[in-house]
Amino acid sequence: MGLASDSKGGVDIGMSRIKWENLFSFGIGAIFLANLFFVVGSQPANVQATTSVTKTLSSQATDLITQAPEKQIPIMGKAHATKKQMVAYYQRNNSSYPYAGTNVPTIQDFVQTTIDEANYEGVRADVAFALMMHETGLLKFGRDVSPSQYNFGGIGATGGGVPGNSFPNPQIGIRAVVQHLKAYATTAPLNRAANNSKWETPYADPRYNLVDKGSVPLVNGLGSGKWAVDQTYGASLLNQINYMVSLK
Repeated sequence: MGLASDSKGGVDIGMSRIKWENLFSFGIGAIFLANLFFVVGSQPANVQATTSVTKTLSSQATDLITQAPEKQIPIMGKAHATKKQMVAYYQRNNSSYPYAGTNVPTIQDFVQTTIDEANYEGVRADVAFALMMHETGLLKFGRDVSPSQYNFGGIGATGGGVPGNSFPNPQIGIRAVVQHLKAYATTAPLNRAANNSKWETPYADPRYNLVDKGSVPLVNGLGSGKWAVDQTYGASLLNQINYMVSLK
């Protein structure tokens, strides 16, 4: 459709009417915006650099807040460390894996089993994994408990050569640690016991019923006669978990 002038000095564009004076105003506005863009774009280099630095510092501050170490880590909940970070934590500190001929033949399988067992009971998988790595010296053992016991939490090992409990395979050993952690963290019953089948071991932890249920909801409290007598035990686990979470 063409443009046609009317008697009032306007232009018909279909159903719209735009006054010539409005077109003039639009032109003035366009010139103003062009000048504004020119001024902003031609700021001195030091002004632009300051703006850039400010944005960078703001971004870094956000990153620091996001990556700030946890100071109070609950035993129950969703893990903050990923499977990749847990595997990396092990591989950075131990080049050999001792259970190739078992139902968890690789460290990746060990971590995945920990995640599966922990998620089933609502326990943080990174808490369970850090505790097992701490108790076993990254699966190297070397104290009262031997690798063939599959006792990754020192359950029943009270020192002085007492080896503690043994488990039929690594998966059940991992399950026992998860159950023992849940016993400390909450008064809620085990999900596995409530949903038991003949193919499962509902109470893998032989000391589950000896724990004061819900007495230690935070990792920080696992020392001082709870999981261990060492008062710094919780702090050591806290550091390991925060380190895992920081890995790329």
